[in-house]
Amino acid sequence: MDYYNIAKKVVPAIYSVIIEYMYKELNMNEAEIAKRLNITQAAVSKYINKKYSKAIEEERKRINADRLREITNKYKDRIDIAICTICQETMKFNCKISGVKI
Repeated sequence: MDYYNIAKKVVPAIYSVIIEYMYKELNMNEAEIAKRLNITQAAVSKYINKKYSKAIEEERKRINADRLREITNKYKDRIDIAICTICQETMKFNCKISGVKI
C-alpha cells in the first residue's frame, strides 16, 4: 500500500478507533478529544457518529482494537507515536516518514 492510501484509509481508521475508545471508555467529550488529537470538534463528531467511508470501515477491521488501546495507554502523552506504532503494526512495515521503528 502506498503512502497516499495510508493517509486516506489507514490513519483515518486508526483515528476512528482511538476516538471511539476515548469517547466511550475514557468518557472524554468531543472538545477534549479534539484538543488532544489536534483536530476539529466537527471531525471528532463525524468519527463518533461513524460518518466515514466504506474504505475506512474496511480498514477498521484490520486494526487490532485491543492492541490499539494498549498502545494508546502506553503513549497517552504522545498520541502521534501511538498512531504511528499501530499503523506500522497493521501495515507490517517501518515508516520512512515518521522514522518510528517497530
